[in-house]
Amino acid sequence: MSELKIRCAQRSDVPRLREIYSFYAEHSAAALAWDVPDESAFCDKVAKILEQYPFAVAEADGTILGFAFADAFDSRASFEQTCSIWVYLAPESRGKGIGGQLCEMIEQEAEREGMINVIAAVPAATVLPDQYLPDDAAGFFAHRGYRECGRLPRCAFKFFRWYDIVYLHKTISSHRFPRIRIPFGKHTVTSGKAEEDIVSRGVADIRAALLSGDADLAESLLLHLQDRFDPYYQNLLPREDERAVCSAIEELIVQTRDAHLAEYALEVLEQSSVPTDFPILRRDFDRILKVMQRDVRWFLLRESLEYSIEQYFYKDRIMLVDLLPETVPTGSAGRYFDVADHYVKPPAYQMLADKFTQFLLKLNCYYKYMLCTVAPLSDDAPEMTEAPLPEAIVQAVADCCKRDGFKHEAVLVLLPDADAMIELRNDNAYLVIHGGDDTLDRIAGQLAAAEGLFYYKSPVHPSLLEDQPAEA
Repeated sequence: MSELKIRCAQRSDVPRLREIYSFYAEHSAAALAWDVPDESAFCDKVAKILEQYPFAVAEADGTILGFAFADAFDSRASFEQTCSIWVYLAPESRGKGIGGQLCEMIEQEAEREGMINVIAAVPAATVLPDQYLPDDAAGFFAHRGYRECGRLPRCAFKFFRWYDIVYLHKTISSHRFPRIRIPFGKHTVTSGKAEEDIVSRGVADIRAALLSGDADLAESLLLHLQDRFDPYYQNLLPREDERAVCSAIEELIVQTRDAHLAEYALEVLEQSSVPTDFPILRRDFDRILKVMQRDVRWFLLRESLEYSIEQYFYKDRIMLVDLLPETVPTGSAGRYFDVADHYVKPPAYQMLADKFTQFLLKLNCYYKYMLCTVAPLSDDAPEMTEAPLPEAIVQAVADCCKRDGFKHEAVLVLLPDADAMIELRNDNAYLVIHGGDDTLDRIAGQLAAAEGLFYYKSPVHPSLLEDQPAEA
């Protein structure tokens, strides 16, 4: 078999899709229908789904081997961010991992569309073995992270036997605040030479096109810009141009009354790697909320956080909370690396982690915290908790200081009132405080001493500290 291709379904696929579905309707309990819609009705069903939800097919050597789609779980507006998922494979294609790839594409597209919950409803045999239900559909979805959330006993009847219906649930996006749902049909936007020409002429033309009032042009240009923001494509805009384009996109979000366009524009802003505080969105926050249902407040808070984090790393004032009273000087005859290695391994590192935890907890009595955790080997934005509870601080440090399977590469604690940021990395035997003032110095110095730690100004940037003794 040649390379498997997962793509969006098309009208021309209908005969083959119906052929695959017919097998299940006629010979299997995996589909509980007793008959097969005619080709016209089946085609109408596919077209209707594609207008609102993702519908994918798996193809190899020009032959469709299976398909999957999402559909409404409940037609009421309260369930707009919840969809159902269905997967059907040609009999000869089962057990080859194709279903998992189809399922993955549907989940990705559903999340992009604004979905939060995906529900699978699958039949389960009440008497085993069952020749009409040889595959474990519930097991298939459980393997993909779905969790059983309900069972309707003996409520479906086919082939003169009763079947349970098992409901499995998976969360694919945050439950913070539901985004406005963008129907799948709205995603089929293309961009080409016209958009490339606009970008090549510079920021002024990009801004003019985005704010021209032509929603179709703006959407196709946003699609093109989204690729330009992605390092994978290696045709990035210059950094300052990208910043200026982000400002133009901000203006578009404020200006438009098209909720779908505003939502898509915000998605494109999220792709940008240029730290920006988005002043236009902040200024017109209330007006934006009248158009968009999405939690723009969270977006602004997160982006402001990333902007702030980058600024803190450039602070000239850097303090250390360390086991040692000063950095080891260049040329030291001691065993700096051996000792440092000892303290970042169990059980010594647990002792050190406890000291860091106590320091952070006590300092939290004086300053408001914003707690950020950075996942290892990830380009994702830090996860942020505003005003964390003590238990969250304890858990964040513990997850960072594990020697095996650590969850966080770094823990960052922002102290807005002190204009400072505390940094803990999972391979360092010290805390770094970027910024701050004399009041913070006084309190932090006393708390460090209480834990048997030293507090002093770093003579060099912390990223260079580990290399100092090696020059001997």
